[in-house]
Amino acid sequence: MSGVLKTLAIGSFDGATAILEGCKQVISDWWRYVCNGDGDQECWAYVWEEGLIDRDTARVWGDEVWPPHVSEDCDDEAEAA
Repeated sequence: MSGVLKTLAIGSFDGATAILEGCKQVISDWWRYVCNGDGDQECWAYVWEEGLIDRDTARVWGDEVWPPHVSEDCDDEAEAA
């Protein structure tokens, strides 16, 4: 084993929760955790691959987590990509 982390579980939700609602909660909580609530952690800049969550949805969720000045920078970087 190379010691490289290949999978990271960032949260879970119960089966009674709608899948997008549960995903939003788990992802948003993780982003808030890495942001430490103070906006010092820059938000993500790219969506490498869309799946259940598309780029536009991820951007909206990110805007709800990061302070406005930080999420505007993210939107600018994502549009440039």
